[in-house]
Amino acid sequence: MLAKLYDLLFNLVLKEKRTPKKGSRQRLGHDFEDSVYKIIWEWANTNNAQPLPPRHTLVLPTISGHNYQFDAGYQIGNTYHLFECKRVKMSVTENVHYFTSKIIDYQYKMDPNISLYDFQGTFISNSEVGDQSLEYALAYGINIVDPETPPLELILSTQIEENLKIVTKDFLDSLPNLKNVLCQGYKLNINSKELCKKYRFYTLRWKNEIEKD
Repeated sequence: MLAKLYDLLFNLVLKEKRTPKKGSRQRLGHDFEDSVYKIIWEWANTNNAQPLPPRHTLVLPTISGHNYQFDAGYQIGNTYHLFECKRVKMSVTENVHYFTSKIIDYQYKMDPNISLYDFQGTFISNSEVGDQSLEYALAYGINIVDPETPPLELILSTQIEENLKIVTKDFLDSLPNLKNVLCQGYKLNINSKELCKKYRFYTLRWKNEIEKD
């Protein structure tokens, strides 16, 4: 189900990277957000998900007492899937960290024994976020979609070699989950650099498969 959504989003960031566009930075950024929102809205409405309004401020309890705006999102059951979009020519390292902190602010306020709401995040960029940001995102269970980082769900759905599918799925299933990290982080032994290296390895193998096919 998610593979189709991530396929559309990944192809969008590839297109944004390849296609020079004229206009103000703000206008191009808003157009990119609108394109992402349209994809998510159409996907949500055909997959029993409730799309959030565009540039929606999520009014729910947080540790800080602040509420935050998200470019797009949808809700399935008690889980909010929230998206941040950046169309820039420079590093987005600080944007990844800030986006993650917003989601943490909501999740930390939830009682883990009640699980009123859970939160998942996906950061989408037309520029590569770099290994440092990917390491940080992986450590907190945040998804990255950029021209060099196809989502693992997409990789898994299009892999040909059966053994590679198995190890990719095992890796995907083993990734940290934000709720567990916040509840049991002191018990976990997360090596984000190793996670990033494996992610890049599976991405490279996937790209090689596609080129051969």
